[in-house]
Amino acid sequence: MASSREYMEYGREQLAPAEGISFRAMMGEYLLICGGKTVGGIYDDRLLVKPTERARRLLPDAPEETPYPGAKPMLLADNLDDREALRELVYAVAGDLPAPKKRRGTERDRARVDGFFESVSARSESAFRSQHVPLKEVLEKTQRDFTFRDVPGTLVCVYYPDYMEGINAPGWHFHFLSADRTRGGHVFGLRMAAGGVRMDRISSIEIRLPKEPAFDTYALKEASGEEIRQVEQRDSTERG
Repeated sequence: MASSREYMEYGREQLAPAEGISFRAMMGEYLLICGGKTVGGIYDDRLLVKPTERARRLLPDAPEETPYPGAKPMLLADNLDDREALRELVYAVAGDLPAPKKRRGTERDRARVDGFFESVSARSESAFRSQHVPLKEVLEKTQRDFTFRDVPGTLVCVYYPDYMEGINAPGWHFHFLSADRTRGGHVFGLRMAAGGVRMDRISSIEIRLPKEPAFDTYALKEASGEEIRQVEQRDSTERG
């Protein structure tokens, strides 16, 4: 079961206007970021934080729960109503964590995850030929959402750095392909039962551009940040 946007929005509202704290959508859940450090997240509508020394002092009776099967246990912070205590907790955990490793702006990474997936929430769209129609409008006309269940397959993950904006939205992109190569799509959320990960650094990217003269007039960066988020990093609403 993925987390609801409503729960995340309530957590964000309770933390506002705290400096340097934000939520980041990731595969149907939400990472909690403070000062560039991942201090926890919302998983299945539960706020979990990393069990640092100060977090244990602030939450002495908090149970340990795993965000997903196979993950390290975290502390359940079940009282989102106390705004001051919530902010204190987030800043305390961030203060205990080491500084994040800086990512070079030129890095291009990729990952392959082969495994058995209990569910995969994805989308795909039909071919649509038209000039100067934003991708968001095309998806509204042709996009299909679907959920695969109990399926073996491969998750292909590619990271695009900021300087490639205009070619693709910056950040990680996730695509699924079933083992029998009959099903797949752009992934918004998933639950994996078991699998293995292989990572690699990309040294080259081949881009094939359309031959039509109209392509020379396209404004590839005219989409707003919110439109890109809706298209590429939309929150999963799947319930399993």
